[in-house]
Amino acid sequence: MKRKDCDKSAKCGYGLLLMALAGCLGHANEAWGGSITLYREAVVTGDEVRLSDVCQLRGCDTDESTVYGKVVVGESPIVGGSTIVTMAGVREALRQADVNLALITLQGATSCDVTRPRAEAPKEAVDETDKSPALRSQQARSLRQAIVEFFEQDLAEYGGQVHVQFGRTAEAVLDLRGPDFEFGIRRTSGKLIGLVGVDVSIRSAGRDVQVVPIMVNIGFSRQVVVTRRAINVGMTISPSDIALSSRTFSTTTDAGYGDVDAVVGQRAKRFISRGQVVEGGDLEPVPLVKRGQLVEVHSRVGGVVVVSAAKALEAGAYGDVVALRTSERGPSQFSAVVTGAGRVRLNGSEPMEAQLAMGGER
Repeated sequence: MKRKDCDKSAKCGYGLLLMALAGCLGHANEAWGGSITLYREAVVTGDEVRLSDVCQLRGCDTDESTVYGKVVVGESPIVGGSTIVTMAGVREALRQADVNLALITLQGATSCDVTRPRAEAPKEAVDETDKSPALRSQQARSLRQAIVEFFEQDLAEYGGQVHVQFGRTAEAVLDLRGPDFEFGIRRTSGKLIGLVGVDVSIRSAGRDVQVVPIMVNIGFSRQVVVTRRAINVGMTISPSDIALSSRTFSTTTDAGYGDVDAVVGQRAKRFISRGQVVEGGDLEPVPLVKRGQLVEVHSRVGGVVVVSAAKALEAGAYGDVVALRTSERGPSQFSAVVTGAGRVRLNGSEPMEAQLAMGGER
């Protein structure tokens, strides 16, 4: 092939590539009709400033957001430096990409101050020897780690392990880390788990740099009660009917029971197939403690769990608070929570409660 033909072929191929990108953007734009909001300040870590770095995109789905977000609006500043991206520059970059501006609302700041952080903080700025390992670890954590810790604390009451999946549009900021940056995380979605939105406030040198909206997919896994065999309607569940198994959940409503004692002795309200997670709606509450029954009383005294006996003065289902008596000779009554068949747990660790749990009187 001659050099002239080669150059012509290369130019033709490059032209086809630009046409394909323009067609992709144009097709996404026809179905969108959303808004693009320019931030006042933004942080970048790569060599190019893309639309997703400096703007918030609304009214588009994940695929459209990815296509628009990759539009280059300028070159990144040098490491440790800054540059300005104007609204006019954003409009021109979209026009060059053949985006139909008539279907898009451009709003927000007239210009965005874009900074590119240094790879690491100056060594003379901090003395790491004066800090505990826990504090150093917290200050050096990335935004990715901060978001995971946020949801781990948010779902701590459900136990188990939290799983966090990030979308591709958040990758530009997820590796930002302390001590150069500090993060504030706030939910913007009412859902507890599943597809959840958060606003992340990024601070540097004591001032607000940027607020980044991020969508994450939250799930969690934990040990829950499942059936070893099929359970028929009206059957009283025994220990041999159930077992603990690790399962992953996308909602908290179907998270089931984490304790077999909460299920043993209950009656099945509906048919439960083999291997199914036992949920609250599957069971018909029945008294696990009967009036006049001698029950086990569990109480924690310091670091020791003390087990004693007491007589139930009333019946109670799982989770009910019932009155008990430790002796027939005196008015030694107290209350405890039903935790299983013939079993209760004493709340708190007051000296008198501990004494009652150990068989004392008052």
